[in-house]
Amino acid sequence: MPKGGKANGRWKQGRGAAPAPWQRTDNRFAALPQTTQQGHQPSKRKHTKKGGDRQQRGGNQHQNGGKRGGGMDPTTKSLLKLFLSTRWDKTARLLDLSQLKSAEAFTGIGWVPDLNTLSFCTKLCSVISEIYVPLHVQSLSFSDNGISTLLHLSKCLSSSDISIANLCLSNNKLSMLSELDNLKDLRLREVMLTGNPVATHVQYKQYSIKKLSSLELLDGDPIMGLRATLMPRLPPVVGGHCDDTNKLDMLGKFTQKFLAAVDQRQQESLLDAYDKNALFSFTVDTKMTLPNVPRANQLFSNLLRVSHNLQTAQGKARPTQGVRQGRLKTVEAMFRVVWPDPFTTTHSDFQVDLKSFGETLIATLHGKILLKAPATRNQQKAFQQTLCFDRTWILGGSSNSDWGLLIKNDMLHIRQDASHVMVPPTPPEVQQQQATATAPQPASSSNSSPSVDLSSLGEEDRQRLQAVQQGTNLKMDRCFELLKVTKGDVQAALQEFNQKKAMIPKDYFVG
Repeated sequence: MPKGGKANGRWKQGRGAAPAPWQRTDNRFAALPQTTQQGHQPSKRKHTKKGGDRQQRGGNQHQNGGKRGGGMDPTTKSLLKLFLSTRWDKTARLLDLSQLKSAEAFTGIGWVPDLNTLSFCTKLCSVISEIYVPLHVQSLSFSDNGISTLLHLSKCLSSSDISIANLCLSNNKLSMLSELDNLKDLRLREVMLTGNPVATHVQYKQYSIKKLSSLELLDGDPIMGLRATLMPRLPPVVGGHCDDTNKLDMLGKFTQKFLAAVDQRQQESLLDAYDKNALFSFTVDTKMTLPNVPRANQLFSNLLRVSHNLQTAQGKARPTQGVRQGRLKTVEAMFRVVWPDPFTTTHSDFQVDLKSFGETLIATLHGKILLKAPATRNQQKAFQQTLCFDRTWILGGSSNSDWGLLIKNDMLHIRQDASHVMVPPTPPEVQQQQATATAPQPASSSNSSPSVDLSSLGEEDRQRLQAVQQGTNLKMDRCFELLKVTKGDVQAALQEFNQKKAMIPKDYFVG
């Protein structure tokens, strides 16, 4: 296909296949109803009435679009409406606004159709909002318009309550990666940027995926697989009390994906992990101590104020509060209340207890979380604190979600850091089994841990263990576990160690 997505045909696709790139014929775009790489129709939540899961712009601004149209007189506005009607594809719900500068209609109106200016974007979006938002416009094309900045266009689209799934910006003059930041609030499913200088940047795809959390297609290519590879690699989930090992494996994958999305603040992705009527609550250990710095004090105070605790830090009883219902309110609470900007999180040391009731699972996840915040003008040092958490989920199966499971109830408890992740008391018979499994074995070297028998390993494996121990000073059994996680890759093991070093208990080290 020629650069920029031009072709002598309409935008077509087969059922169940990934959408083809945008194509143009006779100065029009045509987009048939789209499917994702899994073969299902794209979510209609983006096009539902105000109040849907992913669209809460606030205000029915399209109803008074004429007032926001930059002072257009009725004649000018009528001419603009007439021109846009010639570019509207009702079947595809596509408004083709490519090559506006060459359109004769604008010569008659006396406008310079410059999408780099706030004035023109305001006028254009006011009419789109008034006429085409009620028609559920799904796709907009602004290709071949000499666009060098998205600041004004994205701002006007968002403020005019224009919620679309697909945006084509091919063959423009966008050159800076930072321009993609302007598209974040539009929550797009697909973006076309071919033919722009920015598309040749070495970090183009990675940056787009990181900044546009709702994106599924970039330049016509599915990106879900690439998004998964960019997620941070978390340690495996260790099973505690479990009555179904098969479902434990499914839950382990779900947990890793969920916590990685939390650490990456992938809010759009997390929406699909929750049932639409999910409940979320969190509590805080009122005796928890944090560094005596303003930022930590403010965070702790806010958590106590809006948590589901039955008592305050001063021991005073109060009515229950802090329960959120619905996946949108749940995800918003996580990132605006529990872990608000500028705090970042890194989860580690997971252990899960699982009880299965048919298709319903009750799981309690215990782990650690490293909380960070950058330095500020008033607080020169960056904030960093390790906490422990317990998360109880009630989950059900889902055939319509990439997650495989759906959270119906999510209860989060945040507490003081401990040397080991706290779990419920272990039954005596389990304690006996654990004691037998970790009984001392004859050591084959002065540096090895009693639980690792080096004589049973090959020469190459022993060299790997020794290399990891020299680089980490961990006990040999911990080196062995670290190599198991990284599948024998010494460099990956050392990298994993350096990333988690601050959270490793002291008794894991030699001496």
